Amino acid sequence: PGGNITGVFYRQPELAVKQLELLAEAFPDRTRVGALWDSLSADQFAEVEGAAKSMRLSLRPLKFENPPYDFDGAFATLVQDEVKMLLVLSSPLFTPHRAHIAELAIRHGLPSMFIFKEYVEVGGLMSYGADSDSQYRRAASYVAKILRGAQPAELPVEQVDNFEFALNLKTAKAIGVALPTSILLRADEVIE
Repeated sequence: PGGNITGVFYRQPELAVKQLELLAEAFPDRTRVGALWDSLSADQFAEVEGAAKSMRLSLRPLKFENPPYDFDGAFATLVQDEVKMLLVLSSPLFTPHRAHIAELAIRHGLPSMFIFKEYVEVGGLMSYGADSDSQYRRAASYVAKILRGAQPAELPVEQVDNFEFALNLKTAKAIGVALPTSILLRADEVIE
């Protein structure tokens, strides 16, 4: 308000911490977690780094520097460093490679957590993030109001309040893990 923009947003650093919490809850016997990040997800990584310490998790960060990113090499490093689960932070440079990232996580037997359900739909194990469909509908209502003459500066900035937790049981079976009932019951969508 007072500016020239408006819209719907969500705080990715807070979501990244929640993703780490869910991953740790699902696999309490695993304490070494890899985190894939780049400069576009640095704020998320800073929050995850602090949260991992407080949760007594050993964090193995792997920062990507120059696109195109070498995901195969990154996974080789993670496996060599004996990482037991994986958190992929949100970056627009990761999303186009979601199927390849999910396939690498399966190949190396790593339980994985992502921000978007689209990762789970292509083989990722878990995702927790804003409900994209709800977010698009809300954004469309803003566009409609602006097209009808509303000034963007007069429309409130809103924070997303609809989140979804998705699981892929086919992936769980492929990597040989069982998800606890407490995690299964909280899922909004389960892919079998």
